[in-house]
Amino acid sequence: MTKKLIDLYPVVIREARYGGLYEGGKWIAFPKCDEFTEPMIDYFEGDDSDAFDLFTDEYKQTVGIGANPNEAYADLCFKNGLQQ
Repeated sequence: MTKKLIDLYPVVIREARYGGLYEGGKWIAFPKCDEFTEPMIDYFEGDDSDAFDLFTDEYKQTVGIGANPNEAYADLCFKNGLQQ
């Protein structure tokens, strides 16, 4: 089955809380997420350990990361085999 862009929605693109220290880039595109799901709440309202725990190498394979919002979105599409 081929993924389609709609399979990633809702997408939330936010500036990294720790400037890329744990995240790997300044902006993150979260797939299938909104600002009220548990990973988002833990990340944006938690502490350093919550960010460290969330941004494992495995999790980074599911989110887009970039220097700006457009790059984060493009990375998200690339990691999921989608054309923009």
